[in-house]
Amino acid sequence: MTAPTIQAPHTAFELPVYRPAVALVETRWFALLHTADSVREVTAGQRARLAAAGWEITPIYEGVTTSTLLADKDGRTVAVNANATGAGSSLSISVW
Repeated sequence: MTAPTIQAPHTAFELPVYRPAVALVETRWFALLHTADSVREVTAGQRARLAAAGWEITPIYEGVTTSTLLADKDGRTVAVNANATGAGSSLSISVW
């Protein structure tokens, strides 16, 4: 798998993205990624990356097959949703 390239403004917000993951869809404010890793691995990895970059994280729900996190920084909010697929996990990231 190759790592995704998230286009601006995500990099301007210092938005860390779970790796390794493949980008399926990318727009200015949204990315859909896929990884062979489990939802728990994705959630833990994304939580650690966001916290290390100074995002204040609010866990909404963390389960075995799905998770949702919200994080705030510098007047921006990011929603991170991970869902189990047949071959790993999908990860959606929305910024507003």
